[in-house]
Amino acid sequence: MQASTLTTDTLPMIGGSMQFSDSNALHMDIIRDSCMIVVTDQEAIHNNTCSQYLNFADMTFTNNIKYFSNGLRSDLVESYLLLISIELALKDAKYAGENGHDIPGMLIKASESEKAVAKQGVQVQLIGLATQLSNSLKAVTCQSKDGQPQPVPHRSYPFLRYCRCEGDWNGTAETSALRLIELLDTCKNTRSILKSIGKIIGVKI
Repeated sequence: MQASTLTTDTLPMIGGSMQFSDSNALHMDIIRDSCMIVVTDQEAIHNNTCSQYLNFADMTFTNNIKYFSNGLRSDLVESYLLLISIELALKDAKYAGENGHDIPGMLIKASESEKAVAKQGVQVQLIGLATQLSNSLKAVTCQSKDGQPQPVPHRSYPFLRYCRCEGDWNGTAETSALRLIELLDTCKNTRSILKSIGKIIGVKI
């Protein structure tokens, strides 16, 4: 909404001085009220915008930044790197699904392939890997886009970057070190089994 600009040129002049009729006064009241509405609306927009970013201002990814920027060995970074390699290997073998980072979904797709079905035990292994990885990812708490804690979506492992690491969030909805150790174990196990059955399903890792 844009208020009209009131100048002396828009007001009636008599004998060099501004004269206000009742209609002029009413017009002034309308303009004054409109200006107040504009100010109020702008304040509301400002306050609403600030509130949207309030949760982000409270974020503290101290450990995440340290781990990723310095290349420090950590369960979080090692898990993330393993998942990248697993994702690329599965995509390279044409097991990509509709969701770009859905590794459990890719494993399920691999389990449904003719090669996996034809070899006894392979399909069961792949389904088991998908279930384990899905559960391990959901056990990690991350920061969502709206600034609230949530489980890492099993269809989008990159949310691990926003893991609420222990010690960074004053004990509120943090991911324990044990959960990250378990995730790393799952990732290592997934890679290990994919290596062992890679020739069967066409996955090179």
